[in-house]
Amino acid sequence: GEHQQALAATFARSGADRFGAPTVWREGPHGVPVLDDVLAWLVCRVVARVPAGDHRIVLAEVLLGDPAGAGRPLLYHQGRFTALRD
Repeated sequence: GEHQQALAATFARSGADRFGAPTVWREGPHGVPVLDDVLAWLVCRVVARVPAGDHRIVLAEVLLGDPAGAGRPLLYHQGRFTALRD
């Protein structure tokens, strides 16, 4: 959510201990980690990895999810975090 810029930055940093303190999470379906206080989560099966320059695009099939979190989404666009506005 828009209140989680620090958490998003942790997951964007190379070499960061993403699931160490202060990240709060629990074991979810299929044993995957589910972050606490998120707007939504998905458990997916990777279908394909497509080369795209020096990146890869991951195509996935959603198996389970929960969109029940409260709040507004956090976006990353043109090198900075922002939120959706009305």
